[in-house]
Amino acid sequence: MSINPVTLTAWLACILCSFHAYANHNIAVRDSIPNEEEFDDPVLSPHMSLFENGGLNINSQGQFRSSAEIIKVYLGNPEKFYLPFYLTLSASAEVLKKESDINALLVSDLMMQKGGFINFGLENESTLIGLDEDTRIDIYYLIGAKSISGPDLESQSQIQYFSFVQSLGLSFTALAWNPSNLDKQGKIWIRSYFSVSQNPEDNLVRLIDPCVKNILMSHHIECGIQLKDYLDITMSFNRFTNNKHVAVLSENIYTISAKLFVD
Repeated sequence: MSINPVTLTAWLACILCSFHAYANHNIAVRDSIPNEEEFDDPVLSPHMSLFENGGLNINSQGQFRSSAEIIKVYLGNPEKFYLPFYLTLSASAEVLKKESDINALLVSDLMMQKGGFINFGLENESTLIGLDEDTRIDIYYLIGAKSISGPDLESQSQIQYFSFVQSLGLSFTALAWNPSNLDKQGKIWIRSYFSVSQNPEDNLVRLIDPCVKNILMSHHIECGIQLKDYLDITMSFNRFTNNKHVAVLSENIYTISAKLFVD
């Protein structure tokens, strides 16, 4: 089986970014890894989390989505070279259905890098510029796969397959806190990245349009604020940068997601 140049480039970028993080000994994800001496339970490893993250969001297409991060595990040595692996499960439903958008859920899954019912891969940030202890500019990258499902436009039979995704971009992170409770500190961040997803051409033609190209390119801008055990809000702007001639792929998608924590 031949390797697509886009996939090869993305994998090389992922490995180079990981080595860059090791060389600088300043990996953003490592900040969230607790001291191993604090853990007595082997299941609650500082290098692995189970069912730790999840979220609810709604987008401008009138779709409601819930997701749960089943596992996040760091493969390798956290003090040297490692790769962070994740597995996420999601479910979507249309709250405000438009008659013309028969493929709205499918388009959303294709556009979002963590779309689909099953989503897994490698995701990390590597510090590029440390402005101070709490402020930095990072290289962001993701390589993953997501399950895509939708009805055949002609036969209405269900088509299912895995789409392979590569993302690369930059993010800016700074300190945030609750003025009424200084113990509830967190971060505010903004991220801009480009994604490329590869799909079997025959499947995409049957799902979307005879003129669609099997490689989908998209641009994403995300921003959010997180306060420990209190608040987690994320907003994003998403658009395809190719296949604009296909009507269902020409619209921008805006999303907002939130988690509230009650003491």
